[in-house]
Amino acid sequence: MGLFLILVTVSFSPANQAAQSQPSSQAQRQTVKTPALREKIYKVLTEAQAKAEENKQDEALRILDRLKSSSSLNSYEAAMMWKFYAYIYYSLDKNEQAIQSYEKLLAQEALPQALESEALYSAGQLYFVQENYKKSIEYLNRWLAVVESPSPQAYIMIGQAYYQLGQMDKALPPITKAIGMVESDGETPKESWYLLLRALYFEKNDYKQGAVVLEKLIKHYPKKEYWVQLSSTYGELKQEQKQLSTLEIAYRQGLLDKESELLTLAQLMIFNDIPYKAAKI
Repeated sequence: MGLFLILVTVSFSPANQAAQSQPSSQAQRQTVKTPALREKIYKVLTEAQAKAEENKQDEALRILDRLKSSSSLNSYEAAMMWKFYAYIYYSLDKNEQAIQSYEKLLAQEALPQALESEALYSAGQLYFVQENYKKSIEYLNRWLAVVESPSPQAYIMIGQAYYQLGQMDKALPPITKAIGMVESDGETPKESWYLLLRALYFEKNDYKQGAVVLEKLIKHYPKKEYWVQLSSTYGELKQEQKQLSTLEIAYRQGLLDKESELLTLAQLMIFNDIPYKAAKI
């Protein structure tokens, strides 16, 4: 069970999502033969694992260092060693060293595809955490090239990275794809995903699509700010009836508590020839 536990637990949780993605078809990738993991190397890895589970990371690293000094490791054994290095460094909040370990893992030949894809995804995440957004995009795109069923979370991360780089046009496609993937499964995307998409559309002054996103926000996350902003967006689109009705619904729900908001509602009612309603505000 020891080696299996290494394979399953060493990556932080989002990487496990990557490992669960379906590998690309064999017709698309060259078949390679992975060397075997020898018994003596297995024992060293399980020994290092035991120390790590006891929170004795320094001892685990020393065990791995001795293994690293061996010139007899085959490519798969070396890859497993670097994977465990990455896990330990990550657990110690040493992200730079964890990234370097993943890079050395990926430099090995004849990697099993599951191991390669997990390392690519984990490295992409860590580069994002380190705010190296260009590298994060690079590794996540490499990951996309080796899996058949990528997770929406990966597309969100790519979109966020482009957003942080100020490349709004490149951020939009992966964000919309991620949201579409979740919605097509009959599920509700995270509020933060909608907010990122809203920000992208408003950055482009695309009020029509911005209104579509806000309509979804008030459906799934009916907060006051979304009602008020949707009403304002309808105003930008010259859709006065929708502007009024949206703000009036918010009023009926008791969401408008500022004098300026009530004044805006009253003015819209007067503009739409219903002054008797305005008098009751």
